[in-house]
Amino acid sequence: MVNRKSAAAVFFLALAMTLLLPAVQALGDYETDAFGYYYVVSGGALGSDFPPSGDPVLQFDGASWSSAGGPLDYIAGLALTMYGPDDALVYDNSGLHTPGNQTVTDFYKTRPGKTVSYSMSNNFNWITAGYFHLDSEVLVTRIVGYFDEWGISPDYPDFLQDSPAVTYRMNLYSRNPGNGLPGANGFSGNIFCSDTVGGTFTWGPTGYSRLNEYNQPHSIYSLVYTPDTPLTLPAGDYFFEHDAEIFVPEPGSAGLLLALAAPALLLRKRRLRRQSC
Repeated sequence: MVNRKSAAAVFFLALAMTLLLPAVQALGDYETDAFGYYYVVSGGALGSDFPPSGDPVLQFDGASWSSAGGPLDYIAGLALTMYGPDDALVYDNSGLHTPGNQTVTDFYKTRPGKTVSYSMSNNFNWITAGYFHLDSEVLVTRIVGYFDEWGISPDYPDFLQDSPAVTYRMNLYSRNPGNGLPGANGFSGNIFCSDTVGGTFTWGPTGYSRLNEYNQPHSIYSLVYTPDTPLTLPAGDYFFEHDAEIFVPEPGSAGLLLALAAPALLLRKRRLRRQSC
C-alpha cells in the first residue's frame, strides 16, 4: 500500500512539474539583460536587393510581423552569406566573407552597414528578418549571418556570445506575394529552421569593425550554421533571420522548482530508509 501511494505521489508531482515548468520559464527566465543584446548587422543597400512589394526588413514582436521602420528603412536586408558545395559562394550582399577588404570596411562606416537591429528573444521576443532574392536554384551547405558584439551604451552591455546560456537560432521564410510578409508567422521559418533541422552553429570575429556614432569601432562577428544535409533553395523571394535566446532561471524560479522537487526527494529518502531497515 505504501508503495502504491508513493508511486502515485511521484506521478502527480512529475505531472505538476511538467505542467508548471513552461509557466516558470515564461515567468522570468528571459528577463535578464546581463548577457547583453544581440544586434544583427544590415546588408544590401537600398535598391540593390529590394523586394518587389512589401518591406525589406520586418520585425516579429511575439504577435505578428510588422515593418521595422526607423533606420532599417535605409537597407534592403540583413547581411547574409551562403555557401554551396566545394565552398562556392552562392549568395552575398555584404562582402564580409573576405576579411580585411578595406573597401567593405569603409562601406560599413556609413549606411547601410552601420545599421544594426535588436534581435534577441530574451526580453521582448523580437526578431528581425531581412529580404533577399535568388535568381536561380542554389544548393546551400552553410548559412552565415552577422552580429555586433558591443552594447550601444553603458546601459546595454556587450553581448556575451560565448556564454553557455546563449542558444542561437536561424530561420528562412518564404515571402507571401499578397502582403510581402514572411510565409510563417512565428519563430520557425517555413523554409528552414535550425530548431528542427539538424546542424551546428559556430561563431567568431570576421576581422571587420563598424563604427558607432562616437566613431568607436565595434567588432563584427559571424554566426555560421552548417546543416547536416545541404538545403535546396529554388529561385524566388525569401526572408532571413537569426537571433539569440537566453535562458537563465531566476532565483524565484529555481526556488519554485526546488519546492516542487522537495516532496519527491523526501519520499525517496524515506523509501531508502525503509528498505535499509
